Amino acid sequence: MYRQLLHSARTARNSMQKFAEVRRYKATVAAAENVERIQNLEQKVGQEAASKPDNWDNAKPFSEIPGPKPLPLLGNMWRFIPVIGDFSGTDQIAFMTQ
Repeated sequence: MYRQLLHSARTARNSMQKFAEVRRYKATVAAAENVERIQNLEQKVGQEAASKPDNWDNAKPFSEIPGPKPLPLLGNMWRFIPVIGDFSGTDQIAFMTQ
């Protein structure tokens, strides 16, 4: 009886070790596939970043784009403060959907 229990315990341990080895192998294969996918994506992104749109040279710099000029430190957030802001007392959702 003791020998049977010892044998079944060893068999269970061996099968658990084999299962762990298979899991490690699968994880290694999956990691290698992910590395290959990441490298392919990096190449695609690099190629797309290297190519500029056709009208890129005609783009205006940010300093020439019209719009409200921000205040130092506050930026344009002060415009949304009640009472003193430009948009106080207006329904923001209705204003944005116009």
